[in-house]
Amino acid sequence: SSGPPAVPRRKLALVLDIDCTLVHTVPQKNFFNVLRPEHFEGEDGQTELVSWDGPKDAVYIKLRPGLRTFLQALRHMFDLYLFSLGDAEYVSFIRSVIDPQQELFRDESVASREHCRNGFEKHLDMVPQANRHRTIVLDDRLNVWESAAQNNRSLYLLKADRYNFLDSNKKECLHGGAIKDYDWCLEATTDHLERLGRKMWDPE
Repeated sequence: SSGPPAVPRRKLALVLDIDCTLVHTVPQKNFFNVLRPEHFEGEDGQTELVSWDGPKDAVYIKLRPGLRTFLQALRHMFDLYLFSLGDAEYVSFIRSVIDPQQELFRDESVASREHCRNGFEKHLDMVPQANRHRTIVLDDRLNVWESAAQNNRSLYLLKADRYNFLDSNKKECLHGGAIKDYDWCLEATTDHLERLGRKMWDPE
């Protein structure tokens, strides 16, 4: 009987941006009322809103719907990486929220603004050389990958729909009460990435 394709020993690499791809982060001072986590409940019953008192600003961080499911669904096909233009402390906090058990992202698989070239250029240095030809990037800004793409013609760049829920729904947030987020980008992207992954495993 035919079943799913056998998983190869070496996974593919998936490099994920954070801001406006996986989450939307805004200063808390943008809202005169306090946003309550229980008003931002996802399909899994868990809240999609967290707060963080950063070194510069206290912020609200809204997780994109389906983020936890997205990561769990893809972990068996991909080695997961985070690369953000945010600073190291912020990236570390995001990682603690989306991977509290530290089972998805290794320390060496996470990069922040401090790792960028020329202040904003992202690269694949954290991806093992042997796997760079089997790498997919998901980011809402592909211009930060131009140099990396020139150096690695097989790099697959996938543009994420820009996620800015707290700004685009500010009026609803200010009114209070439960707020529904109908963004299904990550659910659709999961299917797309699984198809891409199967093609990379078996080009024929």
